[in-house]
Amino acid sequence: MVASGPFKLIYVCCEWVMRLVYINVLWVLFTLVGGIILGIYPATAATFTVVKQWLREEDVSIFRTFFQSYKSQFLRANLAGLILTVTGALIVINFQLVHLENQTAHFLFLMIMFVIACFFVVTLIYIFPLMADYSLSLKDYFTQAILIGIATPFRTLMIVAFLFGTTYIFLLLSTLLVLFGVSSVCLTIAYFTSRSVRKIEGKAAKYRKAQCVYLKV
Repeated sequence: MVASGPFKLIYVCCEWVMRLVYINVLWVLFTLVGGIILGIYPATAATFTVVKQWLREEDVSIFRTFFQSYKSQFLRANLAGLILTVTGALIVINFQLVHLENQTAHFLFLMIMFVIACFFVVTLIYIFPLMADYSLSLKDYFTQAILIGIATPFRTLMIVAFLFGTTYIFLLLSTLLVLFGVSSVCLTIAYFTSRSVRKIEGKAAKYRKAQCVYLKV
């Protein structure tokens, strides 16, 4: 029987720490199972599947849920990951190697690349959480990820700020990165993504209701 008061809080905190460590270990193992290159993206998608069920307070078998998600999303996650990897590499190459002699043209080029980089980051943040909840075409995953980022810019900025903050902490305390670096980041992104989606769905429901009232009138 779990005690009440501060002891219950300690118990809950320890339980969440153990969960995050466990799912982080699974992420590392299944990334290695896929030879790193073919394992990292489906392992990330599977991690989001598990943590999203935690956020919904569902009682799940962590290993079974992770393994089933890893298998079912293996091809889809790797295709999305391949597109993201190639796109990210092209963005870095363009920033590093392209230098136009005309200063105005070079400035405009950098601004365009900056906008593209922003869309890339937004897509990278939201696409794998979407895979955990929705069965869409690959094109729709990319489209919906960008739309969520545009529709909820404040939450997107909060996620980016969190990522910068955690990166700094993990660089200082590398042990934390090994224990629950990936799982804690996935949990936080999944939390904000769920709130963003609920907000968008709520607005859509209000709009449909308003449209129905308008048509009746």
